[in-house]
Amino acid sequence: MHSAHIAYFHVPKCSGVTITEFFSRKFGHASVLTNVTTLDYLTTPSTYFSSYKVFAGHISYDCLPLLPSDCSFVTVFRNPHSRLLSLYRYYRGLDAKLHHPRSAVLAKTMDFHDWLECNDPSVIVETRNAILRQFVPDSFFRNTSGACPHNMLKAAEDFINRFQAVGFVEELGVTIQILSEAFALPLNGADTDIRLNVSTDEIGTFSRDRLRTFFEEYSWLDLEFLRNCITIFRRQCPVDRRKSLNDLELRILS
Repeated sequence: MHSAHIAYFHVPKCSGVTITEFFSRKFGHASVLTNVTTLDYLTTPSTYFSSYKVFAGHISYDCLPLLPSDCSFVTVFRNPHSRLLSLYRYYRGLDAKLHHPRSAVLAKTMDFHDWLECNDPSVIVETRNAILRQFVPDSFFRNTSGACPHNMLKAAEDFINRFQAVGFVEELGVTIQILSEAFALPLNGADTDIRLNVSTDEIGTFSRDRLRTFFEEYSWLDLEFLRNCITIFRRQCPVDRRKSLNDLELRILS
């Protein structure tokens, strides 16, 4: 099942550069579309995309009508707690002289938890069920029906079950192996010599209890969605790696 095109749904702060570079080494940089967002897709004539093999930006479900109909879908996830810390630190480290989204401006003036809980619309979009948001129509998030959250979760799970490959940052080596096997891409030294960029000062910079409360109140859909994604990942993993995934599940869902 080797489709003519690949759509990589790059969830922000989930090793997107590493995965994109992997595809660029295999297909050539000119064949991989990078540095694009959902807005870019929606405001650019679809004929512009016709020459690419891999679509590898911050794309979402709403981009599907603009992608080739023969796309195979892939994505990579991360412990949601670490992902939010990484996003916050990324915003804090941006050059203050440049123009930044409001969520980044706020991050520079607040501590991590105050930023998460500030209720600014720009922060809400990027932090509350932000993972699941990429895998369902955006219209779901404007629906106030009481049934909508459960419908969103069902829609996201149905969509992710169509993916050719699902990986996790915490198991990046295995994820690269899954991608290589899914698309018959030979591995080399550059593919296997992977170093995950994780801050060493993560412990002590936030309250685990406060963060757990945040997810239970505002991002429980993300956690339930990731539970399903871990099941898919376990199914795709080499047999000798499956038993070790219990620890991954505990780290992500606890």
